[in-house]
Amino acid sequence: MRRGAALGGKAWLTVAGAVIVLAGLSLRWYSTSVADVAVAGGTFSGWQALDVLDLYLLVVCITAVAVMANPFGRGGIPPQARTAVTFAATVGLTATIYRSLSAPGDLVPGFVTDSSVGVGPFVTAAGLVLVLAGTRFSASGPSAGAAA
Repeated sequence: MRRGAALGGKAWLTVAGAVIVLAGLSLRWYSTSVADVAVAGGTFSGWQALDVLDLYLLVVCITAVAVMANPFGRGGIPPQARTAVTFAATVGLTATIYRSLSAPGDLVPGFVTDSSVGVGPFVTAAGLVLVLAGTRFSASGPSAGAAA
């Protein structure tokens, strides 16, 4: 068995997408101002602004990479594992799009704030699309290394 053959086919799309999702969570998701006055520290990354979604996306990325690394042996990736990752990534993409369309108004406690959306949600959404593409288009049969 060759070393490095586990990430055959299009699985690299999943790994790249997971890295992009994690990078997107570190970028600016929201900027806030209170009555047109900039708030000190008024920019929030996905890690700061999201309560549960950031942790959910972290778990989706780890799971997607683990499934695509094919710890299941020579039989290929089971369809159930691919379906589970696809479902989880779709839920994450839907939640990310929702959060980019509805910026929260309570990022600064005690103040009604005006929030604008940064680039983070869009980078995260693009990464999730890559995770979905890699999961969908990865080889479902035996791995490329097993065929040789």
